[in-house]
Amino acid sequence: MKFRVFLPLLGILLVVGGPAAFGGILGYPDDVPARRVVVPFFNLEVNGAEDFLVTAVNTFSQDINVHVIVYDRNTEYAYNFYMKFTPGDVEGFSMRTLIGNMPGVSRQKILMEEGGREYYRGEITLDVMVIASEDDPPTLLEQIYGNVLLGYVYWIDVPTGSLATFNALHVQRGVVSELFSETDKGNRLTDEDGYEVFTADALRDLQDAVVLGTVPQTGFNGLDFFARYFIPSTEGSEASLILWTDRRDETFGLTLLVYDEAENIVSTFVSAPHQVNIYDLREGIPAAFVNPDGHRAGWIHVRSDGRGAVMWMRERMVGFDGLVMDGIRRVHRDLAR
Repeated sequence: MKFRVFLPLLGILLVVGGPAAFGGILGYPDDVPARRVVVPFFNLEVNGAEDFLVTAVNTFSQDINVHVIVYDRNTEYAYNFYMKFTPGDVEGFSMRTLIGNMPGVSRQKILMEEGGREYYRGEITLDVMVIASEDDPPTLLEQIYGNVLLGYVYWIDVPTGSLATFNALHVQRGVVSELFSETDKGNRLTDEDGYEVFTADALRDLQDAVVLGTVPQTGFNGLDFFARYFIPSTEGSEASLILWTDRRDETFGLTLLVYDEAENIVSTFVSAPHQVNIYDLREGIPAAFVNPDGHRAGWIHVRSDGRGAVMWMRERMVGFDGLVMDGIRRVHRDLAR
């Protein structure tokens, strides 16, 4: 009976294709050149001034073509176009300008209402186009599975002069070592098309391989997220958790254990029915959770199930002089304990 596989040399044995094929580890959301770059969310108030600037870098030594697809918050198709990159090229686009140039039917697909305001909300994918060669050996781009694109996002608010940046989600494509196919449940690091997945199962297998030297693949695997929050008392200051998941599920939700700095705790359940979910923390953090300076501050333990999920924290601080500062960062994720 298959049970476990010993992986004493994880860095060598994890993936097949040579050292040039992968810049990181399959099954873990690291920031390395990838076949698919995912802008996990955009969120623009229809009558607002904020914008998302999406940029991508071709790290390859040859020209590449990239297929860009805009989806709504449930990853339903809305619009697409193509971009060409020369070697080392940096290209980008303004999301607000792009939306303005879309056909009306496409804009309508990404339009949603929340709190009495209308927003354009969804996600974007940028896929490197790799055409299979009939020649032997395959082209260099095929040999490295098209993992050559990097993506960055700038969330800007020109009227306030505020800017926040974050790395896009880089999804590598590749072939997992045969060692993982010999485990009880087979390869859990990539999907059927060879794209890495960010599920609890993938993280569990990677951690077991590193810590135990084996991949037993046992037990239920959920994901925990740990986020620090800080919401100043000044008007206009805010904080949001942004969750990207690998599929839509109208019944899905998260349990938030919210702590203040004195370690008082309150538990709340947050519905997350879309693939792009944005939760305003001002709604879930009690007004009494303030520090001696009058600001709401503490940390949040978010409990999820085993589906592929990545989370970001977006914070806006407005100073007493009206100066606005924005920040956004990926939230630490680990296996549920």
